[in-house]
Amino acid sequence: MMFVEALYQIRTCPKVLRWLAALVLLLWLGAWRQPLHSKIQHDESFAPLVRKHIDHGSGRGGSKAMPTHAQPRSRLTYSVGWYIPPSWTDQTDAPIDDAPQTPTEAATLALGLAMRKDRFLTNTKIPLIIHQTWKNLDSSTWSDVVRLGVNEWLEAAVGGQNPETPPAAYIMWDDRGVEEFMKVYENSSWSAIDMMPYKVEKADVFRVAVLKWFGGVVSVLPTSSSCTFH
Repeated sequence: MMFVEALYQIRTCPKVLRWLAALVLLLWLGAWRQPLHSKIQHDESFAPLVRKHIDHGSGRGGSKAMPTHAQPRSRLTYSVGWYIPPSWTDQTDAPIDDAPQTPTEAATLALGLAMRKDRFLTNTKIPLIIHQTWKNLDSSTWSDVVRLGVNEWLEAAVGGQNPETPPAAYIMWDDRGVEEFMKVYENSSWSAIDMMPYKVEKADVFRVAVLKWFGGVVSVLPTSSSCTFH
């Protein structure tokens, strides 16, 4: 109703005031559509796991360049876009030489490590892997709600210090990472999927496909998590 009333008031104004009112209305609508960022994002205590595992990573996601100081995969716990519990990689039989450079490679590594030691949800064959999607891995562009949602799921992935709350792998898929995965694993259907008019439709197809090939749990942002894995 407020929007309709504003349009009516604009129509009944003199021409100069009409243009001015229209400009103010457009600026207001533009501000209303912007993500809800706050100064708290610059606080080190705000969403600390996003800073640790997304912002300060050593690998690259679908859209970030890999720095030259990347660490070996056996120490891969701070990579951009994903988290693999250090206890998983420390217990491998053979050394792991190369850090994964894409979400697909990270998910492949996580699935292999989960299958090797039966790291599943209790009484299931669902591997302890969390998948989330967002358009990019630049968390400075995320709203506070998205940052908090990702941080809570990372808390669930990090887990507790006892066997009842085991850690899980966490994979964040950006748009480029999703496209790369779909071209490899669903190549025969990709041309049809790519023609879908809305990104949300592609995201829905991806969520089904990633569970088909890697298993785990899919969380749709900006939902938050208050769970632990058992």
